[in-house]
Amino acid sequence: MYDLLLKAGAVFDSANGLSGAQRDIAIQDGVIAAVREAIDPGLAREVRDLSGAMVSAGWIDIHVHAYGGIALGDVQLVGVLNGATTIVDAGDFGTATFADFEALSKDSVADVYGYIHMHPNGIPYTGVHRADYRDLDVDALVDLIERRGDIIKGLKLGALGDLPFHNIQTAKAIATRAKTRYFMHLGEVNHFPAKHSLTRQAVALLTEGDIATHIYTNDHGRIIDGEGRVVPEIFEARDRGVLFDIGHGVGNFSYAIAERAMDQGIYPDTISSDQNSLCANVRADLPATMSRFFLLGMSLEDIVHRVTAAPAKALGLARAGTLAAGNKADITVFRVESGGRELLDSDGVARTTDRMIVADHVYKDGRYHRCDVERIYREDNFVMKMRPAADARELDLEREDQIFLDGLFAALETLDENEWRGETVHRVLDRTVAETGMARRRALRMLYRLVLAPASSGFTPQIGCILARMGAEGVRACRDVPGRAVPAELKTETA
Repeated sequence: MYDLLLKAGAVFDSANGLSGAQRDIAIQDGVIAAVREAIDPGLAREVRDLSGAMVSAGWIDIHVHAYGGIALGDVQLVGVLNGATTIVDAGDFGTATFADFEALSKDSVADVYGYIHMHPNGIPYTGVHRADYRDLDVDALVDLIERRGDIIKGLKLGALGDLPFHNIQTAKAIATRAKTRYFMHLGEVNHFPAKHSLTRQAVALLTEGDIATHIYTNDHGRIIDGEGRVVPEIFEARDRGVLFDIGHGVGNFSYAIAERAMDQGIYPDTISSDQNSLCANVRADLPATMSRFFLLGMSLEDIVHRVTAAPAKALGLARAGTLAAGNKADITVFRVESGGRELLDSDGVARTTDRMIVADHVYKDGRYHRCDVERIYREDNFVMKMRPAADARELDLEREDQIFLDGLFAALETLDENEWRGETVHRVLDRTVAETGMARRRALRMLYRLVLAPASSGFTPQIGCILARMGAEGVRACRDVPGRAVPAELKTETA
């Protein structure tokens, strides 16, 4: 007997040639057991009627920020609340922060993968210069990618104009050596005044299976030249099998650029949100990003394909992206609403769509989860605030937390001033976790409580970078509690 039977949904599954055809879907032990025109309800313990709803394989958002300095306040906000059952973090972790990323991603209902950044900290938006790769340990990076290919699906480094080009060449060489894909950010960040664009040189490095994201940005470094023509390197990359991703985000999608590129035959292979904490005033959630492509003449079938079968193939996910029997029961149930809805692009241009994709709920491994895009746009999901040291002193810490914190602070005291860098602090954190036997998730959560205000305590930035930015005196201000010092017996236990 089946665990669950989903009846009479309009199924969109490009891999199996279904475009709105009514089908029943049977689920057993978290796996799709059968997809047929009609399945006897008596064969299932539970039956849900999806008449009038649209159904696809679980959406895959291959470009989000689920961890790090620009993440949203809750990993669910870039996952199931968006209608996605699989998400891929776009470079927010590096070799120094991978263990933290993995530990904190366990909160996610959606499967979480990631592209590792070439910088040890991940995308260094938390006080570390992004162009500083002098201490890069290539062997450690390659080793981690090879060992953890179950999570790490590529290497990320942006083609940013302030980076020496040899860094981008190094990134491609590392990806090649590690036998993984290069996930390349195109264009500058929020109109950053770079001296020059590296896009054309950088794209020429990409090979089959690599992914170029922000393909329709109108920022400096865009793929359109001054005459409105797609630069030749983009056509050459497409012919080599390079894939093109949207990555809407806060500043990376322009209707005008998309139209010019698509008119010249440059279509996106995948549609992704690039949802992050800079998107408070931009509807960059996955359903809204998908809906923008109605305005560009794309059919619902083609849109859904670009968040299901296409990204699954791009990432090599064998049991996702389609509703075939034997695949994981990852399913998104959605609808298309009529009526005018204004959607801005990154240039502030508003266009009104009369068709809006709305995610209703998902089944992750056969289990029901309600979607709620509106919940994403609460202010506390976008604004990360530091806790005043005086408030930190009022925290009640359990004995185990005090032991860990005392050991961490004692180890940090041994660092020279020039060693207060994110990756160094992370190494001290790792060592203290191992020496005290503290569970990593618990240690991180306690440190977030210590340094972040309650309204933003759900954020998961690179804690080593935060502590490094605070410096020894700032950390000491949070740690030292006048009149409530850590008992001497706790100090002896961690000596």
